[in-house]
Amino acid sequence: MKRRRRAAADKRYYERHKKRILARMKGKYERTRVARLAQMKTYRQTFPGRLSYIADIENRRAKRRGLPGRVTCDELRAIYEAAGGRCHWCGEQLNGRFHFDHVTALADGGGHAPGNLVVACPGCNQRRGGERGAHEEA
Repeated sequence: MKRRRRAAADKRYYERHKKRILARMKGKYERTRVARLAQMKTYRQTFPGRLSYIADIENRRAKRRGLPGRVTCDELRAIYEAAGGRCHWCGEQLNGRFHFDHVTALADGGGHAPGNLVVACPGCNQRRGGERGAHEEA
């Protein structure tokens, strides 16, 4: 019962002071924006941060195309470690610069799942584009 009364009181308070609360939140957001962006940029340059960023982008792309499935950071890490830090297509050492490539492109109906993802050097991934069969399986 106390919880419901407290929730109702909070709701009434918010309604009465909505403009002031939103202005305070907006001010805090603006004051901390530059610092947050810098912190995010620094995090993305670390290996876990890069994997998190890539997972978000790839999941968004697949969702936009209406494809089921999500790939987690742990799954991306497992794919990278299974490849031994080498490009799936040419076998070169990646040295921290890599892309995750769909073996069967999303545009061609390939699934967005760990089994359809490989690690590729930027050159191979960009050269391959969305072409079918541009590389033979390594």
